[in-house]
Amino acid sequence: MKNRKWVAGAVGAAALCLIAGTAPRSFAAEPAAAVKGGGDVSGPYEVVSNWPQPFFGPDMTWGRTSSVFAESPDRVFVLMSGILPLNWRNLQDGSKEIAREVGPGWNERQPQRRTDDSTHCASSRPALTSWKGKKQEHFPWYCEVGKDGKIIDSTVQFYSGEPIPGAKWEHVLTVYNHEGKLIEDWSQWNSILSHPHFIMISPYDPEKHVWVVDTGMDQIHKFTNDGKKLVMSIGEAHVPGYDKTHLATPTMIAFTPNGDMYVSDGYSDGGGGTRVVKFDKNGKYLMEWGKPGNGPGQFNTVHSIAGDAQGRIYVADRTNRRIQVFDGNGKFLDMWPNIPFPNHIAISKTGHLWVADGYVNKMLEFDLDGHLLSSFGTFGNSPGYFWGTHYFHTDSEGNLYTADVFGGHVQKFRPKKDADPKRLIGQLTSPGTVGLK
Repeated sequence: MKNRKWVAGAVGAAALCLIAGTAPRSFAAEPAAAVKGGGDVSGPYEVVSNWPQPFFGPDMTWGRTSSVFAESPDRVFVLMSGILPLNWRNLQDGSKEIAREVGPGWNERQPQRRTDDSTHCASSRPALTSWKGKKQEHFPWYCEVGKDGKIIDSTVQFYSGEPIPGAKWEHVLTVYNHEGKLIEDWSQWNSILSHPHFIMISPYDPEKHVWVVDTGMDQIHKFTNDGKKLVMSIGEAHVPGYDKTHLATPTMIAFTPNGDMYVSDGYSDGGGGTRVVKFDKNGKYLMEWGKPGNGPGQFNTVHSIAGDAQGRIYVADRTNRRIQVFDGNGKFLDMWPNIPFPNHIAISKTGHLWVADGYVNKMLEFDLDGHLLSSFGTFGNSPGYFWGTHYFHTDSEGNLYTADVFGGHVQKFRPKKDADPKRLIGQLTSPGTVGLK
């Protein structure tokens, strides 16, 4: 109970930070005259039940779910760090783990462990922080090595490196149709993914290559649209670095019309990764900016990046609890403070920037001058609630998809029939685009 109070207090404190210094348009929906009751749990959207459809056994559940991208309503990509046994996810009475009670009724609630306490046994993400000096000082960290000299993929606890019995490094990159049925499983690439963080297709690419940013491999991968071929990789596997040919726990990409890309690089709790790097379409280094700190142009965990139609670059400076704005050459333009935990940012075709905030567990809407306009979302792990939304995307039908890294699931929402169109996110010009209207 003590830890549950801590969670509630942290969320409440974060909400106060969010409100401070802002001029919100509205935090709640205008009540519909014909409707009684309700809590506006998911704002102008309603969750689509049984999406995606379960495809693994009843004793297993989703692992750390990091990203979702809808190429179309009938082809939706999802990244997760394998699947987990329910007997590990579900906490026993007296556990000191931070948890969230879930379930439709009080007597049915089950405290659950956050799924981001699971990762690949050789991921650079915890290797730069939690695992330093605990067991090994170099790759392959907590992985076993087979007779062929290759590492054996497995899932371990993020902070301790202890194995998770029954966990499987499977279904890391999957694709679902409109009804939530699994239609593709890119298992052929499981061995080159260890902390998959972000997936997208550039709207400027007629061949629709699929890009995956892998924080644990310190790499960015470019695949053919059907997943049959790896076209290119940027960075060296499991070798974090801050030079022209290496990355250090990268997090996301933003593309320009000519194929150039801005990379947010990346997590900084290991002492580096506090920069934005620009590459050309062939992966050649062009420039970079940023350094550790909390001043203008300085970063502390560069977690997400987006661009607007004027070519301005927006950076989610997460641990500094803010968004910074730059021109395309890295010149500092503006700063938006008091955003508790900006996990992901994306710009809509209406010219507003949306933020998935992992502390207040809301979707936040800003104008491009940084003024808070509205928000929606409710903390929880039942269907329709948010628990650490890490990335989101929308499709051509207006459906919203969210990937919750704490809750360990992906969700699909459709607009409510009576929803005010002004409250909907609508179609996005990003994630990952610059100059697109």
